[in-house]
Amino acid sequence: MHRSVSLLIIAALGCVLSFWAAYRIAQSEQSLLEEEFRHSADNQAQMLRWHLSSLYDTLNQLGVLFEGSESVSPEEFARVAEGMLSRHREIQALEWVPAVPQSQRAGMEAMWRKRYPGFTFSEQQHGVMVEARPRLMYYPVYYVEPFSGNERVFGFDLGSEPIRLKALMAARDRGRLLASEPIQRVQDGQERTATLVMLPVYRGLPGTLANRRANLMGFVLGVFQVEKLVQTVFFNRAHSRIDFRLFDDTADGETLATVGGFDDSMADWSYDQPLPDVAGRQWRLQARPQPTFFRDQRSLLPWMVGLGGPILILILTSMVYQMSQRNRAIAALVERRTEELDEANRKLIQLTLTDSLTEVGNRRQFDQWLSSEWDAGRRSGRPLTLMLVDVDYFKSFNDNYGHRAGDKALRRIAATLRARLHRPRDLVARYGGEEFAILLPETSDNVPLLAQALCDAVVELGIRHECGGESGVVTVSIGVATLVPAVEQQAEHLVELADQALYRAKAEGRNRVISYGGQVHLQLAPGSPA
Repeated sequence: MHRSVSLLIIAALGCVLSFWAAYRIAQSEQSLLEEEFRHSADNQAQMLRWHLSSLYDTLNQLGVLFEGSESVSPEEFARVAEGMLSRHREIQALEWVPAVPQSQRAGMEAMWRKRYPGFTFSEQQHGVMVEARPRLMYYPVYYVEPFSGNERVFGFDLGSEPIRLKALMAARDRGRLLASEPIQRVQDGQERTATLVMLPVYRGLPGTLANRRANLMGFVLGVFQVEKLVQTVFFNRAHSRIDFRLFDDTADGETLATVGGFDDSMADWSYDQPLPDVAGRQWRLQARPQPTFFRDQRSLLPWMVGLGGPILILILTSMVYQMSQRNRAIAALVERRTEELDEANRKLIQLTLTDSLTEVGNRRQFDQWLSSEWDAGRRSGRPLTLMLVDVDYFKSFNDNYGHRAGDKALRRIAATLRARLHRPRDLVARYGGEEFAILLPETSDNVPLLAQALCDAVVELGIRHECGGESGVVTVSIGVATLVPAVEQQAEHLVELADQALYRAKAEGRNRVISYGGQVHLQLAPGSPA
């Protein structure tokens, strides 16, 4: 009797232990799979953030085209815009929308009528495009690329619609990129969700609200097709077995795009990731696993352990060992995938800090580097030197030899500047269109000599430039400023000093070095008389 009771107790204990072990195995597997799901969703959200940043950089680059010239031709705009559209198929159109006072309307309409008879600023009334009524200021779509398929908006005055005018004025006053609420556009016979992203372009420095309102040139406007955007980012969704849905919380949670079936049975597993400040709007990415995500990756181990029970105690020991091994393998797999994703993330971050044309640092890397070295200089009390390098007569070089030759010249100049700097903390970055910035931490001695050597090195390249001054080759002007960062100063003060020195170098004849408040070093053309 006692033996039977003991056997029953042992059998019951064996069953309890078996069920408990099965439960723990299933719970451990589920936790690992949930962690993998969240990590994959986080990574895709990060990819979307970087992709949006790349699109905004495209508009900023197009804005630099207008900031650098008072008269951008239709051909220049089309050439630059076509290259951007070829790299970003989710951009449906790129447009230039100038601010046109009523006094200039007739002249601007007359210019286009030479190519398109009957061109006029237009507005929409009862669904029909008609000639725009008189108003103090117009905001017409003056350039649009691609033109085919967008003829209807050519000449359309965005200021004729109160909602769009309000968005334009908000972008003007804030001085930054601003996205519109979702709109529905018809393309290829289908209605698709798009958003308009507006970048104000100013003359001079838009430091104050009054300056921004007084010096507005116009807007670079991009029409982003949201569905193509998410398709580009989530092209490997089928492999990951995760569906995604993008919401605009600024528009009361309106759905912008859905990728996948978004099965309602998996709603409890939804995972939200807010996207910080999408051009003034709050977007949210929601990830939801497909029904097969957990099912296909679960093992039969919990069932085997749970049903083995007390009669397979020895097998249970083996199963527990296998369970431990499997958990370690799953953890190793997750860790390996995490390392691969982190490596991919590091490479993507590097790409976002490198100028794609010259392969030196871009403006974003320069801003980060300057802020970091300025703080380091405050702590150490050591000097920080900045050189601003401007390619002389570069616009005339592009006009005479073409943009491809201009791109090649910029690459050679960037490589020459980088080759002359050897310290790990020295930075060469592309500061603007034809302007480079060189940051030299803990440097003050012999700076003008180094700057002069850089000037000489560019001349030695011998890049022919018959319209670039007396030397007959491409030259550069360099403005130099050195400061010991003080607590009451900001890094922008160093930039302002270097910019003033560069302005003097250009004003006094170019092809020379000016140190702020210091000596002028001339760079003579090869073969010129002393």
